[in-house]
Amino acid sequence: MVKTLTIGDFSLREQEIDVNITDVTGYGCVPLVVRWQMARRRMGHAKTKKLSELAGSTAKMRRGSGDRKYRKKRAPNHKGGYSCMGPVVRDFTFSLPKKVIRKAKSFVLKDKMRHNRLVLVEDISSASLGTKFFVAGLKPFNMSKILFVYDDKEDSHNMLLSTKNVKNFKSVVTDAFNVYDTLNAEFLLMDIKSFEKIKDKLL
Repeated sequence: MVKTLTIGDFSLREQEIDVNITDVTGYGCVPLVVRWQMARRRMGHAKTKKLSELAGSTAKMRRGSGDRKYRKKRAPNHKGGYSCMGPVVRDFTFSLPKKVIRKAKSFVLKDKMRHNRLVLVEDISSASLGTKFFVAGLKPFNMSKILFVYDDKEDSHNMLLSTKNVKNFKSVVTDAFNVYDTLNAEFLLMDIKSFEKIKDKLL
């Protein structure tokens, strides 16, 4: 069971879809895929200087100074010395099988359907919207933290402009549909084209 929202008059109705939402295959893949997504976002630019990268004299320190046993001014226990175990530039990404990613996407989509949090959007191309009109239209349905998935940018042009400044509203194209954003959103809005496309791939 999914809800269908007609954008023109903001009417909401329910309809049956032939999808087995009781299947929980892929539950164990979800945390792995979220960690994979977060790792891909990490820059890995943090770095401290090693001994060879610091400027400083290599001459033996003066006898009686108390620092002679450390040999170098660049020693890690001196001010301005090198760091022994500091971070280095690295790549945090790791690979995952496509099957695992596909199972996790399928699970989070079915999970939204199980909890009646998936809403299909109709008449998206013909709707002439404004931000105030859109916010006022959604207010009776108590929707917060929305992820909108669209297929055609031209058809969704008015919708994208209207929701540009709406708080807790994120839009992604069908190919960018992902596990983290879906979990992070309370409601999932999809146009009919994108739902059919994702349904053929995942469900």
